[in-house]
Amino acid sequence: MIDSNGGLLFNIWLYLILFAFIWGIAVMAFIGVLKIWFSKFDEVLLKEPYFNSAEQENYQHFPLSFHKTIIYIHLFSFKKAVRKRFKDTPNIEPSKVVRNVSYTAAVAIYLQIASTLAFILLMPLLTN
Repeated sequence: MIDSNGGLLFNIWLYLILFAFIWGIAVMAFIGVLKIWFSKFDEVLLKEPYFNSAEQENYQHFPLSFHKTIIYIHLFSFKKAVRKRFKDTPNIEPSKVVRNVSYTAAVAIYLQIASTLAFILLMPLLTN
């Protein structure tokens, strides 16, 4: 069992916070770079029927442009995750590099979500 004052659990919690914070900054920087790189797909993807006119306007500006990039990441890596938005498959075939970068970005995003959830779920254990 963990010592009575919960020192080990508290240290794990602090390291999770530090990891989630640093990893979150890195993921946002990575998505920012991908936002610039994936903007070449806007002329094919950022139009009807995939995005309505309000989304087309909003997704061109920060911070919603990051959301558009995450949608592109899921399109290039997990097509089933965005099948509601992209019912008709777009006439675009991303290269292997784009596909691999998309998989890497998706893993980074999900690792960020998991680490954030881990330190949030550990908080109630620290109050005992």
